[in-house]
Amino acid sequence: MNMQEGCFFLFCKITDVDGSWLIEAGCMISLGGNEVKLVGTRTEQALREQLILSNKTLFEDTDKAAFLTYIREKFPGLETAYILHWIPEQEEDFYKILINDSIVVDIEMPRLAQKNPIIKSILLVPQYRLRLSKVNQIKLAVAMNLAGSTLIQDRGFS
Repeated sequence: MNMQEGCFFLFCKITDVDGSWLIEAGCMISLGGNEVKLVGTRTEQALREQLILSNKTLFEDTDKAAFLTYIREKFPGLETAYILHWIPEQEEDFYKILINDSIVVDIEMPRLAQKNPIIKSILLVPQYRLRLSKVNQIKLAVAMNLAGSTLIQDRGFS
């Protein structure tokens, strides 16, 4: 790997406390590599609209309030999130969610209120990106772009 490619982790600690996953702090700097470059295609625009809707649904839909509360409890540093994939099943829903612009969380959310959600996996974005098809790489790149823009605005750097 040359100095213009790769990912550098300044600090990232994921802790399992009493069965709960917490992101204590983290910062990832990506210097290229196998990232998809966005060029403004119709596919990118359609994915952007879908992801914006997923963010709005997650943060504003009263039906998702308990789910959002759960995510905020497990990831106290949550500033923004985008649903990358959602698979509805009879007894549970499966979600892959981009948290901020650094991790992808795989969550199983039971439909019955008395059952607790299950975090199946937590991956840093570079790890998650390795397994993706080209279309899903584009979707992730669009989500990362949206998340990055939101984080910059929220932190007052716009």
